[in-house]
Amino acid sequence: MNSKEKSHFLIKLRFDINKHNYTFENFIQPWNTFEKEDINSLILPIVEMCQEEMASMTKYSTQYFEYQNILKYLIDSGEYKPDIRKFTMTNAVKAKEIVKIFMRLNKSNFIRNTNEEIAMLISTMFEIEYKLAYNYLKNPGKTDNTKDLLG
Repeated sequence: MNSKEKSHFLIKLRFDINKHNYTFENFIQPWNTFEKEDINSLILPIVEMCQEEMASMTKYSTQYFEYQNILKYLIDSGEYKPDIRKFTMTNAVKAKEIVKIFMRLNKSNFIRNTNEEIAMLISTMFEIEYKLAYNYLKNPGKTDNTKDLLG
């Protein structure tokens, strides 16, 4: 499958879903005929397309569920394994704001962990250094003038 054919498959898939000309068979029938090499090169563009389209739609639209079904199929079949080791934050989100969320959850007894455990979780999930997260948790006053991402 050449790049033009791959592009055509993606464009047609997006068009069919968005114009309500889509059934899951429109995706699965050609997908099952693709070579492994072609599948591997199409996985990320399909996942990104689905995520972009879903982000721009209401969560109860037919199209939203069609994109969600494709993602679910790719994950359930083992063809796509999301990398959930790290969340990448935008530049607009600060470490203090993330820590403040966890402090609020801890204070409200939604989580019951030590500052050390919470700092380890934060440093594992987000691109935040353990020492920085732990320092904010240990000194809650340092987050007083920080915007609350939860509202």
